[in-house]
Amino acid sequence: MESDDDIAEESSSTKNLLIAGTKNGRILFVEPNEDWRQINTDDDNLKNTKNRYFIYSLTSSASHLFCGAGNRYISVWSRSEQTTESGKRELFHYQQQLGPHTGWVKDLVFDNHNNLLHSIGCNCIETWDCSAVPFQHSIKRSIENSPTMGTTLSSDLLCLCLVESQHSIHHFLLSGGVDGRIHVWASNPADLGQSNVEPLCSITAHGGRVNKMLYSKAIDAILSVGNDGRLSVCRIRKFSDSQFVLEPISSLPIGQHFDMAGDVRLTALSIVGGNTNERECSVALGTSCGKVFVATLQETEDGDLDLSSHRTITQLEDEPLVYSLACLRTETDRQLWVGHATGLVSVDIL
Repeated sequence: MESDDDIAEESSSTKNLLIAGTKNGRILFVEPNEDWRQINTDDDNLKNTKNRYFIYSLTSSASHLFCGAGNRYISVWSRSEQTTESGKRELFHYQQQLGPHTGWVKDLVFDNHNNLLHSIGCNCIETWDCSAVPFQHSIKRSIENSPTMGTTLSSDLLCLCLVESQHSIHHFLLSGGVDGRIHVWASNPADLGQSNVEPLCSITAHGGRVNKMLYSKAIDAILSVGNDGRLSVCRIRKFSDSQFVLEPISSLPIGQHFDMAGDVRLTALSIVGGNTNERECSVALGTSCGKVFVATLQETEDGDLDLSSHRTITQLEDEPLVYSLACLRTETDRQLWVGHATGLVSVDIL
């Protein structure tokens, strides 16, 4: 299989679906106990771009699949099911393209509550209204360099995260970038009565690039990994109806727990388990040296988070950089799919 730049996992009440994008523009997907299938890219609308651009990002809603690529556009695919003798099978049909962006579409997230798609290109976040077909652009946000935040590096953005707060009716959009900062936005500014689209708050979370962010409902926290080799944990705190702060909780030097060299970067992150009652969350982490491991975060009595357990689950041959991770669950087990610089492999998680 070709080198995979991103793997997205989508789950429903009836089945799991794993979708992968490749460096030559192919989009593949697999269902439990099925073979990999390719989404049809022979549509007349795609002939000029077929097999030319990296697929950098993937996300989905109940009715659509969104694929961000190196041509600065998002391809949108409608989803449906076909009933066969062996059961129901997923089908995808090309709908439209969204763009152009100011750069490669490095990440995507979908806000189901507001029916909004968020995407990034360079230092801009684009928001698309998906309440009616065809989907339309609605909001543009941008990040500038900020020496007052302790950084003069590029303000280019690399990753997004959506947070459905357990203590607020609001939905938050987080962006992380090259300069190590994380910014918090209202996913839908109208929810806060905002007429502008400025960040609600920002912090410097990493000493270098923020490579991936995820929200864990089990511990009500945002997890992020970066080039500094740390797993950072923070929470959004509310001061008033329109004032929020991103509070650092923990910054864990993961490399020290696994005897890794100081220059090893954390490049991928996936949540593989969680227990709300126990206030714990298990995550898989990928590195720049081909090592993948699982760590469990446990909340302490004082509200901090510590590593309660950790173990290496694979060391890839030739030590390729791990681009992405996704957990595919079946009735009997869990598989972690690892997209890396030379291919795609699966690892059982016991």
